Amino acid sequence: MNAGAEFSLVPKLMLVLYHRYEYGAQPIDLSGHDNHGRIVRKSQSASAEELGAAAGHGLRFDGATTRVVVPPSPSLESLGAVRIDARLRLEAGGHRRTIVEGFLAFSFFIESDGKLGGTIYTGHDWYGAYSTASVVPIDHPIDVSFLFDGLTSILEVDRRVVAAAEWPIGPASGVAWPFGLNIGAWPDADRRMFQGVMYELKIWRARSQESGPLLSERRAQRVDNPCA
Repeated sequence: MNAGAEFSLVPKLMLVLYHRYEYGAQPIDLSGHDNHGRIVRKSQSASAEELGAAAGHGLRFDGATTRVVVPPSPSLESLGAVRIDARLRLEAGGHRRTIVEGFLAFSFFIESDGKLGGTIYTGHDWYGAYSTASVVPIDHPIDVSFLFDGLTSILEVDRRVVAAAEWPIGPASGVAWPFGLNIGAWPDADRRMFQGVMYELKIWRARSQESGPLLSERRAQRVDNPCA
């Protein structure tokens, strides 16, 4: 399965969030949709390591209380399809580490054994794709991606497809009140916290709410050996 080819079949997506965390402590949305972030941590005094990361080398998440919160907005209200790209460095596993979760909409995360996962909420349950174990390394910067088009879920690590699945659940819902979009944490509480550094995050949504999968020219294929 050619990753670039699969993702090039999605011309109907619109970039609605683009954070480059090296630009400063409070993330500014470069997409033009004003989905700016707010760094939340229980300790208001960041360590020298955290300040250094935020100033020039990404934002460090401590695995306990650090998160970036983006409030609900018109551009996140009805997604239809969703694509997420993130550049990050994971420092520790041990339990699920959230990359980003849209409240009652989607979740993109790393499991305790290094699996990459991406799921969509239907109002009753979560459906999506999971890679095999150990595809996300420790202490190594990588690019990870999650795409859902209403039928097909695809996960990538460094532009290589590591998982694909089909769930005919229809368009993705929008990011809901009151918790909005949470980067590096479960929206409801300080759980499933990311530990490591995030450098960049991009989120796309469908330009229109047309029915039917965007990847209509192909069917998802099972990835038997994503590390081969």
